[in-house]
Amino acid sequence: MKNTKLPRISSTLYKWILIVIFSFVLNTISLGQSTNNSPLPQWYVMNSTEGGFSVKFPNKPTHKVDSMKIANIEIPTHTYYLGNKDTSFGICYMDAPAGSNIEAGFEGTISSLSRSVTSKGGKITYQNDINYKGCQGKEIIGSDPTLPYFHARVFSSGLRFYIILCGFSSKSPNTEEMAKNFFNSLEIIDGCSGGVAVTESPTEEITESSIEGIEDPETKWKKLSISEDLFSILMPNTTKLFKEQIQVDPFPLYLHTYTSSMKNLKCSILVIGEYPNNVYSDENSYQVALDVAYSSVKKIFHTEGSTIEFIRNLRIGKFPGREYLYLSKNQVGKLQTFITPKKLYIFSVLQEEVNNGNFDTFFKSIRISVK
Repeated sequence: MKNTKLPRISSTLYKWILIVIFSFVLNTISLGQSTNNSPLPQWYVMNSTEGGFSVKFPNKPTHKVDSMKIANIEIPTHTYYLGNKDTSFGICYMDAPAGSNIEAGFEGTISSLSRSVTSKGGKITYQNDINYKGCQGKEIIGSDPTLPYFHARVFSSGLRFYIILCGFSSKSPNTEEMAKNFFNSLEIIDGCSGGVAVTESPTEEITESSIEGIEDPETKWKKLSISEDLFSILMPNTTKLFKEQIQVDPFPLYLHTYTSSMKNLKCSILVIGEYPNNVYSDENSYQVALDVAYSSVKKIFHTEGSTIEFIRNLRIGKFPGREYLYLSKNQVGKLQTFITPKKLYIFSVLQEEVNNGNFDTFFKSIRISVK
């Protein structure tokens, strides 16, 4: 069988999936919440020594400190805001805990911002990479019921994440000029060169074992019932299980990889967990986790000329999942991802030619406990 080996998973791809829900930012930075009765603009230089930035607001903004709790970790979030019934300006920053993955955190921030808009009936009309004064970031433009026109940029410096946003009741040359002045006045003092703290690295130890399973009389495949990872499934043959720790801080995470092969067929299951309580708080946070997981899936299964295309949304009980089609020069496959409060699952089937019977036997046998 050609090219059937599952690409080796990198532990850096599965460090803590930082879920940063910025819906509270859009709720705060919305039209109709006047913080100053003076007409705009009267540009005011806002210097935040603690936040490591300066920016010009049309007038003096208010400063609010909230606290996000993820697992047992309190994360302060600072928001500076100025607005009236027609215009809104704001900047928010937060520091992720040591051990967080910068790439996943940044992707989670973008996804959270986008989903906080679309979940309220808004839409994203533009999204692209941006290089601003040496800072790599994302630029997002769209509309929202509370912000008929909004413009946002997201940057990170080390484990500090910034989101700067303005919104208007309508778009005009005047509002575009105000937005330009606001964004171009931003100075991130360290030039987005902030470092990260040293944390403990997980051991390199990987344990390997075999699971025989029980033969299914109808399909002749082997049934696995894995209480530790809360799932059962049919696998084509004896299953190999690889266990490793992939993260120590800010909380421990483990990766369990199950693989089973037969002729030109390879089935695999990746299970990441166990996540502490309160990492995922609502539907949007689960969807953001699947967004970040999709970015990792593309890297794990990437080969020259390969593609991964979304097929449909799925559910396991009340928790979301997704299905993808995988195509490469030598293989065709399907993947399904699911997120529950405690674990992330990635199920995959790769084969040299289409055999819907194999797909059905594998995917229709999936059972996941969601208690």
